[in-house]
Amino acid sequence: MAVKRKKGVIQIQTAPNRCMAIAGMEQIRKVEPQDYACWLACCAELVQPCAHTISEVEEYLHTLCDLRRLPPEDVHLCNFKAQRIISKFGEQLTHRPPEFSPEMTDAQLEAWEQETFAQRQEAMQIPPERFGLIIWGYALPKTTRNAPFYADVLQQYRNNCQRFGRETHEAQLVIPEPLVFFEGEENISVNGGGDLLIQQIYRYYGISEQDIIQRSPRFRIYCDCLRKAGELPPLTEGER
Repeated sequence: MAVKRKKGVIQIQTAPNRCMAIAGMEQIRKVEPQDYACWLACCAELVQPCAHTISEVEEYLHTLCDLRRLPPEDVHLCNFKAQRIISKFGEQLTHRPPEFSPEMTDAQLEAWEQETFAQRQEAMQIPPERFGLIIWGYALPKTTRNAPFYADVLQQYRNNCQRFGRETHEAQLVIPEPLVFFEGEENISVNGGGDLLIQQIYRYYGISEQDIIQRSPRFRIYCDCLRKAGELPPLTEGER
């Protein structure tokens, strides 16, 4: 069967080596939207503009850890480029899947997955420069200097195993190289590396006055970093 539904999770498989799993909103929503909006408003009253440019963050990153520049053909970098093209210019692509809904029929879900896959394949073939996007990235190799970031990922793995009552299999655990992507002067994305790397980068990146006013993604990530560090109010009662 191409579509399976179980405990709020939808699995779609339309090819032998391709399976997509989507959690329903009841699975991933931990905070009601109105409560989150109130929390952001509270944070906006407590934080101050402290923005650094992308160039400054890149320079800071070189002082923070060992880096390996990703070549243009790197699969992770290519995936990130495709993601940004779809996010910003999806309406200009030939393949444009409809908005996902868990209420779709099985046939609609199969068609949606196939069109989503086709859109991604299309975006992978387009140089981002065609849309004026300048994108590059770095990996953090496993070195002595980068050891704290790998240790942080391992500790988070242990914490999650304990939280969900699972056995740890550290001998078989392979931690992928953390990745940091840059997009012109407007976006940074961290893939892997755990909370420590995200904290270091986004706290230095900071926020502008416009980020605070617009409640931008940059503002939300920055506030989340400060919340996890105990410098902003908790988001849920369970964190108190």
